[in-house]
Amino acid sequence: MKPRTIYIVSLNGTGNAGGVERVSYYFEQILKTRYPVKVVTAPLKKSGRLGFILNPLLISLRLFFTPNKFVLSNSWNSFLYPADISVHHGTTRGINEHLKDTATFGTRLIAFMEKLSAKLAKNILSVSINCSNELLSYYKIKKEKIFLLNNFVDDSVFTVKKSRASSVTKIIFVGALVERKGLSDLVRLAAFIEGKKNYKLLIATNTSFNTEKFSGLKNTEIFTGLRFDQMPSFYQKGDVLFFPTRYEGFSMSTLEALSCGIPVTGSGFAVTEELESYKFCRRLEKFNPEDVLKEADSLKKKFSDKKDEIHETIKKRFGKEAYEKKFLEYVDKIMQARTSR
Repeated sequence: MKPRTIYIVSLNGTGNAGGVERVSYYFEQILKTRYPVKVVTAPLKKSGRLGFILNPLLISLRLFFTPNKFVLSNSWNSFLYPADISVHHGTTRGINEHLKDTATFGTRLIAFMEKLSAKLAKNILSVSINCSNELLSYYKIKKEKIFLLNNFVDDSVFTVKKSRASSVTKIIFVGALVERKGLSDLVRLAAFIEGKKNYKLLIATNTSFNTEKFSGLKNTEIFTGLRFDQMPSFYQKGDVLFFPTRYEGFSMSTLEALSCGIPVTGSGFAVTEELESYKFCRRLEKFNPEDVLKEADSLKKKFSDKKDEIHETIKKRFGKEAYEKKFLEYVDKIMQARTSR
C-alpha cells in the first residue's frame, strides 16, 4: 500500500524563527526519509489579530477534506481536526498560570483551542515531563494517549570548540527579550556586572525588540538576527549559559549550549527535571545577581576543561540519532495501526 502523506501543521512553517518552527523542520527532515511529507502553513499571511483563530479554523477545514492523510499537528494549529499526532511543546494554560500578569483574552482563547486539540487528538507527543503533567492536570487528557519524547539537539552542529583560558567569565543568554524569557532578571544582571571587570554578558536574540534596555552598557554585548549556522559559534564564546526563563516546554537553548560543552544555570524551566541531576546544570530557585555570578564562576572552574564530557553526555541522551530512532518507531507504530484497519 502506498504510504500515507504526512501533513505537518505549523502555522509559521519550518526554520529557525522559534522552537516550534525548528522542531517542525526536523520533523520534516526525519519523516521524508520514509514517507511523503507536506508542510501546512497559515493560509492567511496578513490576517491581523484574528489570524490566530482564522488560520487554525481554515486549516482544520482543509484537513477534513484531504484524502489519504496522516496529520502531525502542533497543538492548536489545527485545533478542530483530530490529529493522528498532536505535538505539545508546553501548554498555554501553564504559561497563563506562571505569568498571570501577561495573560490576556487571546492567550486564554488559545488555551481553550489547545485543550480541544489535545482532547480530539488520537495521540499526543509531549516534549517534557512538565508538559505531560500539565496535560494531565490542566486539560484532563488520558495518560495512555501521551508519549513523552524530549526535544533533541543536533550534536553534529552544536559541538565543542577549545578556547584559551581567560580571567573574564562570559555569561551568555539566547532568546527573545521578553518577560516570559526572564527579561527583568537579565536587565538586573546586566546592570549588576556593569561595574565589574571580570564579567561579560553576551546576548543573542532574533530581533532588536527591547535591546534598548541594555543601551550604554559596556559589559553587555548584543547579537541580533544570527542565522542558525552562526549559533554554535555564539554558544562557544561563553563560559556559562544563564537562562532565567519563566516558562518553557523543553528549552532548545539549554540543550544547544550543553551540546557545545557550556554548563547551564537558570530557572526550573531551564534546568528541568530531566536535567537537574547533571552536575553541569545548576538550578536557581530564586534570582539574585550575586548568586548568578557565584554559580557562573563555580561552573566555569569545574567544567571549562570538561566540555567534551558534557557534549558526549548530552549526545547520548538528547542527541539527534537517538531521537530519530525513537520518533520514527513511534510514527511507524501509529501508521501501521491505521493502515491495518
